[in-house]
Amino acid sequence: MANHAKLADSKASWAKFSNSMSKILTHPVPFQCSGTIKLNEPLTLFARVGEKVIGLDFPLSPGGVADVLKPMIDLCEPAVFGRGKENVLDPTYRDALVLPTKTVGLVSPSFSLNPILDIVEKLLLTSHEQLESKKIKAVFEKCNVYGKGGFFGAHADTPRGEGMFASLVLILPSHFSGGELILRKRSPRQTGSASNTQESENSGPSVDVEEYSFGCGDPTQLKWVAFFSDIEHEIKPVTDGSRITVTYNLFNEEVVLPIPLLTTPVDTMATVPIYDILVNSLKDPNFLPQGHEIGIYCTNTYIIEKDGTAESAISHLRGIDLWVHRALKHLASEVVSNITYTMNFVVSPENDEEIILPAKTKFSGFDSQAFERHRGEVYTSYGGRRVSGNPNRPIDIDGGPEASTSSEEFPNSIRVLNGPSLSLSMIHLRYGNDYSIGYEYASIMFLISIPPSDIRFDQ
Repeated sequence: MANHAKLADSKASWAKFSNSMSKILTHPVPFQCSGTIKLNEPLTLFARVGEKVIGLDFPLSPGGVADVLKPMIDLCEPAVFGRGKENVLDPTYRDALVLPTKTVGLVSPSFSLNPILDIVEKLLLTSHEQLESKKIKAVFEKCNVYGKGGFFGAHADTPRGEGMFASLVLILPSHFSGGELILRKRSPRQTGSASNTQESENSGPSVDVEEYSFGCGDPTQLKWVAFFSDIEHEIKPVTDGSRITVTYNLFNEEVVLPIPLLTTPVDTMATVPIYDILVNSLKDPNFLPQGHEIGIYCTNTYIIEKDGTAESAISHLRGIDLWVHRALKHLASEVVSNITYTMNFVVSPENDEEIILPAKTKFSGFDSQAFERHRGEVYTSYGGRRVSGNPNRPIDIDGGPEASTSSEEFPNSIRVLNGPSLSLSMIHLRYGNDYSIGYEYASIMFLISIPPSDIRFDQ
């Protein structure tokens, strides 16, 4: 009876912890923001291609657009996109033109990117009132022209470097119809969700699909849309006129935390819910009394240099992921004895499982298609560990659906609190520009080793 009571207390403690953490980890956060800018004076697009220089004033008047655009069209090339490890020109998937130059500028006394970047910082980067401003750098990527019939199928934007977190698209003011930009985020379906939900075939996970559409709008105003670069998006066919866009890659160069957060451990960190939940659970002797490993998927994907490790993402963490890291770092260094954590890559060789790689594994050399053929090598040669048989049904040893399961039966198991991001379903299929040579999107997990309750607070 005593053992049954202890097991019940242990399950209750874990349920309280996992439910509290799940509410935070699955709390909806914005992945896009948008706006319009009224131009009080013309906005001039300058571009240099070789020795030729063009300049176009926007908004474009509805009459004679073809003649006005001709100098620009003459300099353009058909736009390619990245598929796997090659550049592809396929007008059945993308029909667009691109200016073959990085020398493009927008000039107007009444226009600046800075107000847009301020909004992006507040809505897409800042996750807590204690965060200070971050440095966002906007780097020109491309200028595209989508004429009548032009479109682009579903894709994710090409990763251009560590710290890149979002894309900014400026839709220059002109008269056109169609050409809607569709943003689509797929997330593991939460219990009781009533949003636009799609069920995958067979036994695959159900997902919530959050979708936004951005059309042409007022032809006299500039429209802008910023979104996380790993978000699946597409451009619907233009039915009339020409859709002209300028795209920037946005880099989160530095995450700056205020000094009190670094020097006043308990009082300041206790204001962060994640820290509060973790420390209270660790003080409970019924919480994983024998110790165990816990996995927390990063809620965002991160761009990693192919020779980098998962820890490369630390300086670019954002949102909830940043607070998970800060809480764990403080717990491990100041509060709890014998607790350790690492950041690990997670790969998906098959649709129904994820495999966590050792902490110091470099991202280079891992090919998802190779995993399909040689899945066993992930376990043997690379020391990989299976995370879950179903990405929407995390492992829950001791407290799971099977009453007989226990940590002793599965000593190498990981208790996973949340599911992986499903936005990566398109990542390795098609990129918005040429394929990425040096960088990849990565799914990362915090792997936390919880010590037995009797040695957690040894001095």
